[in-house]
Amino acid sequence: MVVSGILSQGRCDADEWITKYSVQYRTEETLNWIYYKDQTGNNRVFYGNSDRSSSVQNLLRPPIVARYIRILPLGWHTRIALRLELLLCMNKCM
Repeated sequence: MVVSGILSQGRCDADEWITKYSVQYRTEETLNWIYYKDQTGNNRVFYGNSDRSSSVQNLLRPPIVARYIRILPLGWHTRIALRLELLLCMNKCM
């Protein structure tokens, strides 16, 4: 699948959410997890939510081809909680 973005929300029934996170992914061919990097080659930090109900959209530019996606929480409010939606490319977006 080609992933072009991530939508995140916190827990719907409690004040718990992720404030920032990193993304790792794997392809069919690789066994090792790959960090999504920024333009300077550093592990990209995505900023998440500031409340439990708002959606935050983070786009992946460039998109990634992945079989598996892993979200690594780096900061959170109260406890780690995440509702997640992956944005996929239906047509060629690479």
